[in-house]
Amino acid sequence: MMRRASPRANPAAAAGSRTMPLSVIHAEALYRPVPPVACDDHGYPFEDEGVSESSAHDEQRGYAAAVLRQRYLDDPTVSVGSGQVVHIERGNRAAMVEPDVFVAFDAVKHPRLSYKIWEEPGPPDFVLELVSFSNWRRDVFRKPDLYADLGVREYWLADPNGGRGDGGPLLVGHSFRPGGVREVQDATLAGYSEVLELELVVDDGYFRFRDPTTGQILPDYHEMTAMRDDAEARAQAAEARAAELERRLDDLGDGGLPP
Repeated sequence: MMRRASPRANPAAAAGSRTMPLSVIHAEALYRPVPPVACDDHGYPFEDEGVSESSAHDEQRGYAAAVLRQRYLDDPTVSVGSGQVVHIERGNRAAMVEPDVFVAFDAVKHPRLSYKIWEEPGPPDFVLELVSFSNWRRDVFRKPDLYADLGVREYWLADPNGGRGDGGPLLVGHSFRPGGVREVQDATLAGYSEVLELELVVDDGYFRFRDPTTGQILPDYHEMTAMRDDAEARAQAAEARAAELERRLDDLGDGGLPP
């Protein structure tokens, strides 16, 4: 799959001009794990007892992660995370966020307990948050500045279930560049991600990705399996009809009468 190279912002360079760490500046945007918390050998949390907002939230997150993993399945340099902790400061085990879905280019694909920015080429390139009733203020008002300072290239908020308490738009995208934030899209239905080269769509209570070239909604693994099974069933039915037609033609050729 072709993807255009695009330089990340340099959070290390920006850090030189700050007097406080990001974990202090953006303390209200950080994720607070729910005990009991599982940690790796270096004491960094990677799993807790936090529960999902709803089954609908789980479904939307599962769809987004499945589609993106399938999209980059054959590219070993692209990692997709879902509900995975992203640690933002080495040595500070409380400085973390937990995006619903993220994509990191040039990050070799391998099993990770968590995503530690200092062990990777940089922060995730694309972050998606599915707005929830309990955390919408943090997603909407706190996280954009944190992700901008981290060097994330795009941050998207999708609200297919109407979780925002302020009546805001169903879909908001931000593109972060050194020196500030440039809003990409503020719409109720769709927006285009330059990072993924896909359209993000909120329609009738569902979040979906759409191919901007074909206009087709991208199916997840289960939908692809159902489509494949349906295609195979139709092919088998067509073969059966062709075989029956051939049998009848043979009967006619042998001087028999059609039933």
